[in-house]
Amino acid sequence: VAGVALLLQTSTRIVCVNLQRNFLEGLGATIVSAALKSNATLKGLDLSRNGIGDEGAIAVGNALRVNDSLTDISLASNQIADEGGSAIAYALHTNRAIRRLGLSRNSLGPRTASAFTRALRHNCCLESLDLCNNALCDDGAAAIADGLVGNNHLMTVNLSGNSIKCHGIELLAGGLKQ
Repeated sequence: VAGVALLLQTSTRIVCVNLQRNFLEGLGATIVSAALKSNATLKGLDLSRNGIGDEGAIAVGNALRVNDSLTDISLASNQIADEGGSAIAYALHTNRAIRRLGLSRNSLGPRTASAFTRALRHNCCLESLDLCNNALCDDGAAAIADGLVGNNHLMTVNLSGNSIKCHGIELLAGGLKQ
């Protein structure tokens, strides 16, 4: 992992890195995230299926607060819960580069969705948000619906597999109308 981090810190040619299924866990994600803070050329990063958990997601969130080149990041299937998911959402308050964010198949709940409410209200760049197969339920759908009000930039939101019932769908529809 240290070698990849060094490459990310020094390379000006690499624009996309796929590190999925490499057992990075929290420590590996923290090392990669430290390199992201100084990288100005990377556009895409896939850290899916690495078991980074909240520790790694918090490190990625901290890196996204200062990185202004990364446009596409996938953190799918990483055992991320609300603490890590919220850290990613909070990073979107200041990050104006991320266009596509993948957080599918984690353990994100309504608390993360509430963090995304605030992020979606402030972020004018995010175009695609994948939160499928988490645990958002109706409360999470309500929070996302709140964030959609006035957001004209987000084009794709995947909330499939979140146990959202009719009431949650109605709230989402209302958020899309406004």
